[in-house]
Amino acid sequence: MKEEEFEILGPLITTALSEGRALLLIDGLEEIVDISLRTRFCHQIERLSNAYPVARIIVTSRIADYREMNYRFGGDFEHTVIAELSSHEKDVFTSRWSAVVEPAERQETAAKALRLAIHSTDRVKRLTGNPMLLSTLALVSHKVGKLPLRRTDLYWNMLQVSLKWRPEVDEPLDERVAVPQLEYLAYAMCERGLRQIREDEILELLDRMRDEYPRIHAIRRQSPEDFLRRVEHRTGLLIEAGTVRHLGRPSPVYEFSHVTFQEYLAALALVDGRFPGHDPARALPENVASLAGRIGGADVRIPEGGDGYTWVEVLRLCVSSCNDEDVDGVLLAILNPQPGEDEHAARRRAVTAALCLADEPNVSEKVAQEVLREYVRRVYVPRGSDPDNTETVRIASEELERSRWGQTLSRYINDERQQ
Repeated sequence: MKEEEFEILGPLITTALSEGRALLLIDGLEEIVDISLRTRFCHQIERLSNAYPVARIIVTSRIADYREMNYRFGGDFEHTVIAELSSHEKDVFTSRWSAVVEPAERQETAAKALRLAIHSTDRVKRLTGNPMLLSTLALVSHKVGKLPLRRTDLYWNMLQVSLKWRPEVDEPLDERVAVPQLEYLAYAMCERGLRQIREDEILELLDRMRDEYPRIHAIRRQSPEDFLRRVEHRTGLLIEAGTVRHLGRPSPVYEFSHVTFQEYLAALALVDGRFPGHDPARALPENVASLAGRIGGADVRIPEGGDGYTWVEVLRLCVSSCNDEDVDGVLLAILNPQPGEDEHAARRRAVTAALCLADEPNVSEKVAQEVLREYVRRVYVPRGSDPDNTETVRIASEELERSRWGQTLSRYINDERQQ
């Protein structure tokens, strides 16, 4: 604001604040990079609040950056976190976003396209309930022109945007440094069936990775402690989610900002061969075969964060992310039972392989037909009876019907029922 403008508006603003008729919004406290300056600015806000006790003041900050100050607002300030966005709130966001970033002639079309993409699948709906991830997805849409149709392409673009978040404030994270370590950590958490992990466990895993992967020189540019601090403050992919007691003391625990990132990065860990205990002599299909056998229960769709459900999604993303020449082998590794597995395990493998096929990876016709035949044989009972009606089977069948394999699936079901 220019000096002459302030001379006119200043008295109006102070009068409105003193009478409680103005809302003072201070957005993005974390933009003050220097922590001591940020803390002093908070003291100034408190003095302003004391000077205008009926004024309404809202201050926003990323949780990690606020916590980093080791200072909390006092007085009448209340501390809250942003709740998950409703469908209506997401629609309002798309309209306002498009009005800001798109030219006038494209605003309505762009807002409609973004709304359709946000509500396209249950997975994306859950992902975009998080305001930051919704903003990330909108940035991807603006950057690419439209949201990628394949989930793996969408997640990769969101990962790239997160690594380069706020370039005007801080240097972007180098992909060669961040992605291998995040892959390794995400896989380890899935391996242990965790959504949250203690800070000391993270540092131990990152130390272990440095020993197991001596050829990835880029990850040695920072200590595990520095990397963890930077990835939390710079990207928001990993966030401190609270504390637990460990060895008699409070210990910070971290989680991925959304389970989707954990699953996607674990899938990339499989494809890139960057996970604890990786044996270079074992090919990708061998590693996948043993993981598919770990999916348990009568229904492979168990609550989010559980071991079985995590590996189903990881395997789907792995098949969609791997090289074309590996797709057939990986799908067959998921499909074919290993020695000693029973009929229930064979059925779960068939359902998981069907879910992978529904994502339309670059699979050969021969292997796709083999997956469909085995799925129908394991799930649909002969002579016209209803198929197994677990939730996962319903989802697999619906997704297959919408895919390019829908007609082939219908033909195999009819053939089975006519026997």
